[in-house]
Amino acid sequence: MAAVSQTINGGSGAGTINVTFTAYGSPYALSYVESLVASIDSILAGGGNTDPLLPTSTGGAIFQGGQAPADPIYQLKPDSVEVGSQTYDILTAGYVIDTIGGSTIINVDSLGGDSILVAAITPEATVNSAGTDNLIVFIDGDNTYNGDSSSGDTVIGGSGNDTINTGAGNTLVRTGQGYDSVTLNDTGTGAYNDTVYIDSGTNLIIADGTGDYVVATTEGQTIEGGAGETSGSNLTVLLLPNSDSSADGNDLVTGGAGYLTVGDYSDNNTINGGSGGLTFIGADSVVATINAGTSEALIYGNAFDNLTVGNVVGDSGGATFFAGAGNETLNGATATGNLTLYGASQADTGASDSLVGGSGNNTLVAGAGSETLTGGSGDNTFLIDSVAANNSALTINDFTANDTLALNYTQSEITQALDGGTEVNGNFVVTFDTTSGSTTVTFTNTTVTALDGHIVTF
Repeated sequence: MAAVSQTINGGSGAGTINVTFTAYGSPYALSYVESLVASIDSILAGGGNTDPLLPTSTGGAIFQGGQAPADPIYQLKPDSVEVGSQTYDILTAGYVIDTIGGSTIINVDSLGGDSILVAAITPEATVNSAGTDNLIVFIDGDNTYNGDSSSGDTVIGGSGNDTINTGAGNTLVRTGQGYDSVTLNDTGTGAYNDTVYIDSGTNLIIADGTGDYVVATTEGQTIEGGAGETSGSNLTVLLLPNSDSSADGNDLVTGGAGYLTVGDYSDNNTINGGSGGLTFIGADSVVATINAGTSEALIYGNAFDNLTVGNVVGDSGGATFFAGAGNETLNGATATGNLTLYGASQADTGASDSLVGGSGNNTLVAGAGSETLTGGSGDNTFLIDSVAANNSALTINDFTANDTLALNYTQSEITQALDGGTEVNGNFVVTFDTTSGSTTVTFTNTTVTALDGHIVTF
């Protein structure tokens, strides 16, 4: 459980609000609404002033209806406010709007650090922020937050369907329980300028900024690089298991013109690369569909991953896959681009990987353990290194006259292996022996004559 402490300077007095956020079993899941409202109500109770708008002749925080300072100025009191459809300009720090009814516009100026604006709003309001370091909390209703060229606030969605448009500064957004639409518009030079935490609801996140970071801990999210991305933009997405520890993600992540990096800890997600490139890193036992896009994709698997790699219609980008520890399946049968598939590392002798290419011209690099390699319909290269694949048992399913077998063995070791090979039930089995071990390769539905003229060394 974490606590946030903010100091509010309201009128001539000063007060402190301690807001407690409660986690639901995930470091990103917060039950902020009940605890926030309870803390504020408890502290503000007993103030004795039930008139929410009090005329004042000395300063003040609210200009009703956008009136000039020469007109009557109203200072917002920290009580229930029922104002109907109005516009309020908040120009100094430390004001709490507990409840607002109707369609209200709230213009937030530069309030300064550690200020707090809490809007428990029914049915809707628009908050326009020209400041930084403000805390904007929506409780219910369908509300809108608009940042500008300088704003960088903390915005928390409520139970309604909120629309959040960040400004050019660094903004932290936590979505609410409804369907929130969040557009990120940061312009900073860092990789994590705007940050979005999703722990409830079903949301649409559009990254139009230069460096955005999105963390999802609940399923059914749509996250995409928007039209505002450039080739220098970066979108980083972390897909975590649901807050109840179930693995299903069912998220859709789509890259844009910038570079997309995805860390996947949940299941059944679809990742579409854009034109800017993609890096995908899978945790243990992840099931995912990855479409490379029009640029190159780097894919890092892990134990018991089942990754399907392909291309959406019109895309032709290739992909490079690196098998991690454990048993993995990479199915690139629908891929139209050229794939490079690396099997398990030399130390992972117990691995059992399946590498499948598509219609491109693919390169399949055999690794340690027991591996099955299927090239696909293109002109493929099967590469076997005497060190990386030492003591491995390999199966090559579809070696054809269009394919190449690249071997890192001496000519005498190759000749000895081919001469000692055997044909069993239409398969050709050959063993490459070195002083440090041996590697057995089974070519299914292939004879030794099919290898003639298709072997190169490196």
